[in-house]
Amino acid sequence: MSANNEHVAFAVSGSGTYDGKGHIKGLSTTTTTDGKEGSVKPIPYTGVYTVTSDCHVLEVDTDATGAVTHYDEYTGPAGTAVSFVDADDNVVSGGTQTRD
Repeated sequence: MSANNEHVAFAVSGSGTYDGKGHIKGLSTTTTTDGKEGSVKPIPYTGVYTVTSDCHVLEVDTDATGAVTHYDEYTGPAGTAVSFVDADDNVVSGGTQTRD
Protein backbone atom coordinates (compact mmCIF):
# COMPACT_ATOMS: atom_id res chain seq x y z
CA MET A 1 0.00 0.00 0.00
CA SER A 2 1.09 3.55 -0.66
CA ALA A 3 1.18 6.30 1.94
CA ASN A 4 -2.44 7.19 1.08
CA ASN A 5 -3.60 3.54 1.42
CA GLU A 6 -3.94 2.85 -2.31
CA HIS A 7 -2.76 -0.41 -3.82
CA VAL A 8 0.46 -0.02 -5.80
CA ALA A 9 1.70 -2.53 -8.36
CA PHE A 10 5.38 -3.38 -8.01
CA ALA A 11 8.10 -5.65 -9.32
CA VAL A 12 10.98 -7.20 -7.37
CA SER A 13 14.21 -8.78 -8.52
CA GLY A 14 17.24 -9.89 -6.58
CA SER A 15 19.36 -12.69 -5.30
CA GLY A 16 20.21 -14.12 -1.94
CA THR A 17 22.47 -16.71 -0.40
CA TYR A 18 21.12 -19.16 2.18
CA ASP A 19 24.00 -20.46 4.29
CA GLY A 20 22.35 -23.73 5.39
CA LYS A 21 22.55 -22.58 9.03
CA GLY A 22 19.53 -20.24 9.09
CA HIS A 23 21.03 -17.02 7.72
CA ILE A 24 20.45 -15.15 4.44
CA LYS A 25 22.34 -12.32 2.76
CA GLY A 26 21.46 -10.68 -0.54
CA LEU A 27 20.45 -7.74 -2.71
CA SER A 28 16.94 -6.81 -3.80
CA THR A 29 15.59 -4.18 -6.20
CA THR A 30 11.96 -3.08 -6.00
CA THR A 31 10.25 -0.66 -8.34
CA THR A 32 6.64 0.45 -8.76
CA THR A 33 4.67 0.86 -11.95
CA ASP A 34 3.51 4.35 -10.98
CA GLY A 35 7.10 5.65 -10.90
CA LYS A 36 6.52 7.44 -7.57
CA GLU A 37 7.65 4.88 -5.02
CA GLY A 38 10.26 2.20 -4.66
CA SER A 39 13.91 1.86 -5.41
CA VAL A 40 15.67 1.37 -8.70
CA LYS A 41 18.98 0.37 -7.11
CA PRO A 42 19.82 -2.83 -5.26
CA ILE A 43 19.34 -2.65 -1.50
CA PRO A 44 21.26 -5.14 0.68
CA TYR A 45 19.30 -7.32 3.08
CA THR A 46 19.98 -9.96 5.70
CA GLY A 47 17.62 -12.45 7.23
CA VAL A 48 16.99 -15.59 9.18
CA TYR A 49 15.04 -18.70 8.23
CA THR A 50 13.95 -22.05 9.61
CA VAL A 51 13.05 -25.18 7.64
CA THR A 52 10.84 -27.89 9.14
CA SER A 53 10.99 -31.61 8.35
CA ASP A 54 7.95 -31.22 6.05
CA CYS A 55 9.80 -28.56 3.96
CA HIS A 56 7.89 -25.55 5.38
CA VAL A 57 10.08 -22.45 5.60
CA LEU A 58 9.61 -19.33 7.72
CA GLU A 59 11.82 -16.39 6.76
CA VAL A 60 12.26 -12.86 8.12
CA ASP A 61 14.37 -10.35 6.17
CA THR A 62 15.54 -6.86 7.12
CA ASP A 63 16.89 -4.55 4.43
CA ALA A 64 19.40 -1.71 4.76
CA THR A 65 16.55 0.82 5.16
CA GLY A 66 15.24 -1.10 8.19
CA ALA A 67 12.18 -2.53 6.39
CA VAL A 68 11.24 -5.98 7.72
CA THR A 69 9.49 -8.59 5.55
CA HIS A 70 8.04 -11.94 6.69
CA TYR A 71 7.71 -14.86 4.28
CA ASP A 72 5.87 -18.18 4.46
CA GLU A 73 7.55 -20.62 2.06
CA TYR A 74 7.71 -24.21 0.86
CA THR A 75 10.71 -25.98 -0.62
CA GLY A 76 10.86 -29.51 -1.95
CA PRO A 77 13.19 -32.13 -0.48
CA ALA A 78 15.89 -31.32 -3.08
CA GLY A 79 15.90 -27.63 -2.07
CA THR A 80 16.25 -26.44 -5.67
CA ALA A 81 13.21 -24.12 -5.59
CA VAL A 82 11.20 -22.20 -3.01
CA SER A 83 7.60 -21.04 -3.44
CA PHE A 84 6.87 -18.05 -1.23
CA VAL A 85 4.20 -15.58 -0.14
CA ASP A 86 4.75 -12.35 1.75
CA ALA A 87 3.04 -12.86 5.11
CA ASP A 88 2.83 -9.17 6.06
CA ASP A 89 -0.49 -7.32 6.43
CA ASN A 90 -1.75 -5.38 3.39
CA VAL A 91 0.76 -7.02 1.01
CA VAL A 92 -0.13 -9.39 -1.81
CA SER A 93 3.10 -10.82 -3.14
CA GLY A 94 4.32 -14.29 -4.01
CA GLY A 95 6.49 -16.18 -6.42
CA THR A 96 9.12 -18.83 -6.90
CA GLN A 97 12.87 -18.67 -6.39
CA THR A 98 15.14 -21.14 -8.13
CA ARG A 99 18.61 -22.27 -7.21
CA ASP A 100 21.45 -21.90 -9.70
